[in-house]
Amino acid sequence: ATASLIHDVIDASFGIDDVNVIVRSVEHLARARAVSGHAFPLGDDDLDEHARRVHIVFLAEPPAPTRRASLHPDEFAPDRFILDIHAGKAELHVSYDAGAGSSTLTTDRIERGFGVRATARNLNTIDRLLEMTSP
Repeated sequence: ATASLIHDVIDASFGIDDVNVIVRSVEHLARARAVSGHAFPLGDDDLDEHARRVHIVFLAEPPAPTRRASLHPDEFAPDRFILDIHAGKAELHVSYDAGAGSSTLTTDRIERGFGVRATARNLNTIDRLLEMTSP
């Protein structure tokens, strides 16, 4: 309901109908951030560079079981990813080796592979959103 309302306001205000609106609670966002941190720990990278290269792709719904293997890790190496499905939600956690801009693992490719709408944010953005919601 919230996603539909936001979509309708964007469409009415800006005339943009083809926009992905995916809503997550603060708790869910914090959980997704923790999963990405665990899946792709900092290692030798500088913190800011790491947060730019690691993205969370929020999926509008979990992909059908028959489509979950449609993105094969070898096809996108050296980029790495894991699919996390929990509480009726799903995210693809991605570590882009040379950055998202040069990867073939794009949001469009993820949407086509999984058959669901998606939107991606890097960890810098996720961290700023979480900071905005903390007291």
